[in-house]
Amino acid sequence: DETWRALPAEAWDRDVSRRSDAVGWTEYYDARREPVGWELPDFDDAHWPAATVVPHDEATLFPRMVPLMRENLEWPVEIIGAWWVGPDSPGPNDTPELTEFLDIEPLQAVPDELRQELLAGIDSPKGYQVEGLTADRGLAITLDLGVELVGQFDFDIEAPQGGRIDMAAAELLREGRPWCFRKGCKYGNRYTTRGGRQRWRSHYYHGARYLHIVLRGFDGPVTIHRLGLWRREAEMNWDPFGCEFSDDRLQGIWEIGQHTLQVGSQEVHVDCPTREQAAYWGDACWIGLWTGWHTGDFSHLKHLLLSAEPGQYPDGQLSASVFSSQDQILFDYTLIFLWGLAAYCEHTGDLGVAQHLAPTVERMLAWHRERVGDSGLLDFDHMALTVASHGYQRVFIDHPGLGWHNFDHPGLDRDGTNAALNMFYLGALQSWAGLLARMGDADQAQAVGDEASTLAATIEGTFYDCDRGVYADGLVDGVLSNQISQQTNALAVLTSVCPTERRRELLERVLSDDPELCRCSPYFWIYMFEAMAMTGMHPEMLAAIHELWGPMIDADATTWWECFGGDDRDSLCHPWSSAPNYVLMRHMLGIAPAAAGFAEVEVRPRPDLIDHAVGTVRTVRGDVTVGWNTDEEMSPYVAALLPDGVPGSITLPDGWIFDATGEGHVSLPDGGNGKWAIREQE
Repeated sequence: DETWRALPAEAWDRDVSRRSDAVGWTEYYDARREPVGWELPDFDDAHWPAATVVPHDEATLFPRMVPLMRENLEWPVEIIGAWWVGPDSPGPNDTPELTEFLDIEPLQAVPDELRQELLAGIDSPKGYQVEGLTADRGLAITLDLGVELVGQFDFDIEAPQGGRIDMAAAELLREGRPWCFRKGCKYGNRYTTRGGRQRWRSHYYHGARYLHIVLRGFDGPVTIHRLGLWRREAEMNWDPFGCEFSDDRLQGIWEIGQHTLQVGSQEVHVDCPTREQAAYWGDACWIGLWTGWHTGDFSHLKHLLLSAEPGQYPDGQLSASVFSSQDQILFDYTLIFLWGLAAYCEHTGDLGVAQHLAPTVERMLAWHRERVGDSGLLDFDHMALTVASHGYQRVFIDHPGLGWHNFDHPGLDRDGTNAALNMFYLGALQSWAGLLARMGDADQAQAVGDEASTLAATIEGTFYDCDRGVYADGLVDGVLSNQISQQTNALAVLTSVCPTERRRELLERVLSDDPELCRCSPYFWIYMFEAMAMTGMHPEMLAAIHELWGPMIDADATTWWECFGGDDRDSLCHPWSSAPNYVLMRHMLGIAPAAAGFAEVEVRPRPDLIDHAVGTVRTVRGDVTVGWNTDEEMSPYVAALLPDGVPGSITLPDGWIFDATGEGHVSLPDGGNGKWAIREQE
């Protein structure tokens, strides 16, 4: 209101570049122009002008429903390198830009003793005085945080006036130095000092394992009192011991997956903390679900879903990335909104969100129904489609074939009438029919269910290639595409387009070594894993996790990469790649809701595949813990702990029985805990 006072923050240079087309700006901050002490409670702001009250009649504000942010300083664990550098570096509009310059400027290594002194000094509460700086010679330091984290640059120094601190975040090293300039993104910042003691924290956050700091233009010593990353993430109950597996490789995969989800949990679930920092429907629905399994907190997923109402375009479409300035549509992501809504209701039992969003859902489905052609399929030309007020539009499905990332196999064929898009539409109709039934609208549920059944039959009749025994990616001028993809065929199983008796053979065909197949990126394994689980391919699921995620561990990954290559086009922290955690908890520990909101629990453990395991899923009704050991010296057993009053059952895999009954199934009608001896049938 009018009692507030405000002053333009002149310390920040406004004529700067964006970090990428998806996130905010590079920061060039001149502390000499900062009102010293303005953030302190006793600062005299009498000379500041009054703030201007600006009404926002169309604001769409929610009460906060997601956790507050947890913040703390992370100190470096190592100094990767320290180098003498030149005094000059480019400004915000120069070529090369600062980030690119930091990748290529000449470096002269300092003596190793000085590097060790720097690390010890930075960690010291007394601070460390950096000597040897002159107007003609600067010092570059690369700090290793040990793992990829998310946060802001943070330092507390004492320095002469007018020196410059160039800084950039990096996810990996190249030839012993930080690789800052990747995929054209500008992660470089600059701070110009005033004289004396000063502290600064960048406004924007970064995803980084390495912090590259360069001191230039100081004609005298600089004392570093603190230098690190101000870590930030949502305050949630992440248990580092939430799952334990006898297979060390699986243990490492689970731990990296949880860490990736944890650092990606910001105010919203971001797709990556580096170049995009947005909640895309195709990512965030599943990241929100997995986060709920790890922490019991589904609030980010609820927040995401409720945002569909105020964020919906007038014609019914949804922006691909929520809480973002980007004006874009990914047609399949719009449909995944409904898949995510169904998953949320299944796992929480909260039908209120679905009831509230019913008008939003109907507007979205109406947009698609208007574009179903005489063939009975969505057959609009997605590349030529223009919708007023919308920007970029695309059928995404998965990365291969778009040219955004590097792959050593063919890409998806998106031309013509697209099979995968129609399958996502089918899944959306199936999800809505199920929700309508739960909400008590039997007639409408039947009508939407019939619509889905008709579409499923049309998809089967159109895209199934009898000669090849697979589903083609598309149909152009009445001719099936030559391209076959894992993505399309996984969806055919997942949406039950493919008859039960053909599913295993179909998946075995597209999971083969055929070099002409388009293969799933880590993202689309979300759907492939579920299709394999429907088909009973649990051993193959574990093998795929080892084969595809194992090499990232071998490459020293601390968070999961966007694509399996992990090259210069990929983010090295992408929570959408954490599907193995859900597989391990849902399909190996075998924990699942047998009724909405875990009102009843079904446990199907896999002691036939993993010798020893124990893990907990945090449900809205309390923790569900399952464990087993098949070591003959310890007497093989299965143990389970269910919330009191929550009924459940345990079913062993084929060939395994409970000693006490000679059968493979036990019931827990009142919840609670138990431990049962088990054995493999001879």
